[in-house]
Amino acid sequence: MLVSKKWLNSMVDVSTIDAYELGDILTNAGLEVELVYPLVNATNLVIGHITNCEKHPDSDHLSVTKVDVGNEELQIVCGAPNVKEGQKVIVALEGAKLPELTIKKTKVRGVESNGMICSLLELGIDEEYLPVDSPSISGIEVLDDDARIGDDPIAYLGLDDMILDVSLTPNRADCMAMQSIAREVSALVKKEYQAPEVEKDILSGLASDFKVNSLTKNCHLFVAKEIGKVTVKPSPQWIQNVLIASGMNPINNLVDISNLVMLETGQPSHFYDRDYFDVTDISIIDDFEGSVKALDDQEYEIIKGDTIISMAGKPIGIAGIKGLGNSMIQPDTSSMVIEVASFDPLAIRNTSRRLGLASDSQARYIKPMDPQAPIKALERIMYLLKKYADADEIYESKVFGSLEAESLSKVSVTFEHVNNLLGTKLSDDEIGDVFERLNFQPTVSNRVIECTIPSYRRDLFIAQDLIEEVIRVIGYDIIESTLPQMPLTQGSLNKDQHLIRHVEKTLVGLGAQQVISYTLVSKSLTSHPLSLKDPYQLMSPLSDKREYVRNNLTQSLIPILEYNLSHQNTDNLYFEISQVFGQDSEQWRLGLIGDGQLVQDTYHKVSSPLDFSLMKGILETLLEELGVSKARLSYEENEIDTVNYHPYRSAQIYCDKKLLGLFGELHPQLNKGVLAEINLSFIMGLKKAKTKYTPLNKYPRVSRDIALVVNDEVTHEEIIRVIKNAGRPYLESINLFDIYEKEDNKSMAYTLVFESKEKTLVDDEINQMVNNILESLKEKLNITLR
Repeated sequence: MLVSKKWLNSMVDVSTIDAYELGDILTNAGLEVELVYPLVNATNLVIGHITNCEKHPDSDHLSVTKVDVGNEELQIVCGAPNVKEGQKVIVALEGAKLPELTIKKTKVRGVESNGMICSLLELGIDEEYLPVDSPSISGIEVLDDDARIGDDPIAYLGLDDMILDVSLTPNRADCMAMQSIAREVSALVKKEYQAPEVEKDILSGLASDFKVNSLTKNCHLFVAKEIGKVTVKPSPQWIQNVLIASGMNPINNLVDISNLVMLETGQPSHFYDRDYFDVTDISIIDDFEGSVKALDDQEYEIIKGDTIISMAGKPIGIAGIKGLGNSMIQPDTSSMVIEVASFDPLAIRNTSRRLGLASDSQARYIKPMDPQAPIKALERIMYLLKKYADADEIYESKVFGSLEAESLSKVSVTFEHVNNLLGTKLSDDEIGDVFERLNFQPTVSNRVIECTIPSYRRDLFIAQDLIEEVIRVIGYDIIESTLPQMPLTQGSLNKDQHLIRHVEKTLVGLGAQQVISYTLVSKSLTSHPLSLKDPYQLMSPLSDKREYVRNNLTQSLIPILEYNLSHQNTDNLYFEISQVFGQDSEQWRLGLIGDGQLVQDTYHKVSSPLDFSLMKGILETLLEELGVSKARLSYEENEIDTVNYHPYRSAQIYCDKKLLGLFGELHPQLNKGVLAEINLSFIMGLKKAKTKYTPLNKYPRVSRDIALVVNDEVTHEEIIRVIKNAGRPYLESINLFDIYEKEDNKSMAYTLVFESKEKTLVDDEINQMVNNILESLKEKLNITLR
C-alpha cells in the first residue's frame, strides 16, 4: 500500500519525523516499508510568470517566451501548444535535475533558451494519475493566478510529499485502510490520532421508493442511499493530491470521493447515476448466467455462483469487483445512488480468479474486513458529498441486513505471561500503556489484563497475540541476547535411514548416479501396475502437470532417461530413492534406469552393456550388501508390465516368495536401456542375515566345466536348483558362462567350483560329484552332457 506522509500527517502529527525514520519505525513494528521516495523527484524549480510570448522565427510549433522568475527574467524556448503570455508556470532553472534530464543553457534553432517550462509529466507524475482534463497531458502545467512568482511550485501544488510503499502481511488486512495506518503510527510514536470528520446521521432522509434484497448467502449487508441533487466538478486539490500519491487517477469529485473513502476506511463503495435506474428494485443474486459488459467495455461470462447486483433481474454490477453497463457517474450526473455492502470473501475471490479480473475493491473484499467499515464509510461519504458535491435532497437509507454493531471480542493475558514468554522485565505500566495506545481499552483485575479488541483488528484472538502486540510496539531490541538453554543431543540415523544411505553408497560404488525428480506429477503418470492405489490429488495445483502426489517411480524415471538421451548424455545408470503415496498406504521405492555401457574401456577391450543380466547382477549385489542372500530370491516371467518393459527380457523378482519388484530391459518402442523398480519398504522390514567372518580356506578349490544340452522349456533356475542339491556338500559355486541355441534346444555351459574346508579333494571325489550332478539332471530335467 502506498502511504502519503502528507495525508498521514492530517490524522497524526508526524511533521517532525523524517519519512525514512518513519519507514524504519513501521518496519520494526511489522509493517515492512519496502521503499521511501518523493512524489516529485525534481530540483531547482520556481514559479514563473510569462511576460511575453512570440513565435519562434525558425519553427512553426516553438515559442520564444520571456519569463519572470522573481529575481530575473529568462528567455526560454517552449514547444507546448498551450503556452501563452500572462500564464503562471513551473520553471526548471539551469542546473535543475528532472527524472529524465538535467537542464542546461542551450540554443534551440539558433535561439538561446535558459531553462524549461514544465508539465507535471516532466516532473515524474505518471499520466494515468493526472485528471483527464489536466493541461499537462498535452502541454505545460498552468498555475492559478494566486501562485506567487519565485515560490516553490511543488509546494504550491501540494505535491511536496514523501511516499512510503508498505508491504502488508496477510494477517494485517486492516492496514489496507489509511485510518488503520494512522492508528498504528499514533501508537508507535505516542501521538494523538485525529479521525476524519464524518456525518453521523446516515439513515434518515426523504421517503425513498428503492427496495434492496439479497437472494444469496454471499451478501451479508447491502445499503443503498439515494441523493437527489449533486454537482459534478473537479475535486479539491488536496483530494487529487492524495489520490495521485496513492497511485490513483483523479476523475471528478464524486468518483474521487468514492476512491478516497475506500483508501481511508478500507471499505469499497460504488456510486450509480440515478438516471440509470429504470426501476427501484435492487437484488443481489447468484443464479445469473450469461455475458455482461463491464465499465471497461470488456465482455465477461457470468456463471451460477457468481454474485451479481441486479436491477429487477438486469445485472448492474459484479459484486465487489466491477460495475456494469453505463451505470457509472457521468459528467452530467445530477442525482446518484450510493452502494455500500459486505460480501463473502471466498465468493468474491472465486469469481475474480475465474474471470481474471482484479480491482482495488476486490483486493479488499477478499480479505477479512472490519464489520463496522460499511457504516464508517457511509458516514464519511455523506460528509464529503455535502462539502464538495453540494449534496441535497438526501433520501433515507435502504438496508438489507443489520447495521447493529457486533459485540467486541475480549482477550486476556497476565503480566507474568507477557514477560515469561518474551524474556523481558517490563513493568505493569509499560504493558498497560501499549494496550491503551492501541485502543484496546484494557482493564486489570487480579493481575489479569483484559483487552477489548477493536472491530478493525481481525487478527487478535489469543493471549499470545496480545503479547506480540506488546513487543511489536515497544521494540524487539529490548530483548536481551541470551543463549538458548536446552539439553545437548546427538543426532543419529534410524535403521531405515541407515539402509537408504547404504543403498546410495552401494549404487554409487557400482557406477550409478543419483537423481531427484518431481514428487508432484500429472494424472497420466499415476497409472502403472506397481502404483499404490488412490493417489492424493492436490486441491489447488499449480498446473495439471503437478496435480497428483506420485504413487510410483517408473513413470518419473523414463522422462529422465529421455531428457538425457535428447541431450546426447548417454552410457549412464540413474537411480532414485523416494517415498510414493496412496491414500491407504505409502512405501519407500528404489528406481533404476540406464542405457548404453555401464563400463567401457576400449583400450583394454572391456565393456559392461546395461542389459537384463547386468541389471540382475546389480540388484543381487545390492541385496547381498543389505543382508538378503541370493538363496532368498526367485524370479518369474514378467506378466505385470509389458508396456514399459521388454516382454521377453524382463522379470518379476521375489524375496521369500513375495513380490519385490520388476526389472529388465526397456520396451523397444520406448528406448534402448534397462529399468527397475523395487519396494524398499519390504526390504526394510526383512530379517537380515548377520555378517559372518571365516578364515581363508587353506585347501585348494577345483573347477570343472560342463556343457549341457537343454530343452527350451527348462529354465536356468531349475538347472541351478538340481545342481545345488546333487553337488552337496562340496559344491561351492555355479556360474553360467555360455549359451548356444539351436532349433528345439540349447546348449548351456556352466563352471562348477568344488571346495572342502577339511581336506584336499582328489580327482575321484570330484568326478563322482560331477557324475551325480549329470545323473540328477538327466533324471529330473532330461538334460544330457553335450
